Amino acid sequence: FDKIPKSSIVYDEEKSNLQKAYLLYKKYIQTGAEWEINIAGGLRSTYRQRFDNKEKWLSTIGRQMDIGDLAEIFDKCNDINLGLMSHSFIRFKRTQEWKHVVLQITSKQSIDFNPEEFDEFRE
Repeated sequence: FDKIPKSSIVYDEEKSNLQKAYLLYKKYIQTGAEWEINIAGGLRSTYRQRFDNKEKWLSTIGRQMDIGDLAEIFDKCNDINLGLMSHSFIRFKRTQEWKHVVLQITSKQSIDFNPEEFDEFRE
């Protein structure tokens, strides 16, 4: 896991948990965010009500939450996106690329994955 990049927001020790939650909202959930995730409009509206006023979030709303609620604040987003990814993974498992990965794993060879190698398999 050492090669997996760490979030510059989550691992910023100078920021409070409330500040980190706000920054994660701005980056992933706010309408028009650079890395906007796919969630239902009603759920996005719930987050908007909590986070759109930064000062209110940091001084009032967030401070009224216990640490357990704060730790779970984005769980619904995670659940939705894991579900979406599982649908994509099921589709991926029907491709030639997946068959290549399985062959590499089962033959105990290292996997050198270069997407350009699979252009011949695309329809």
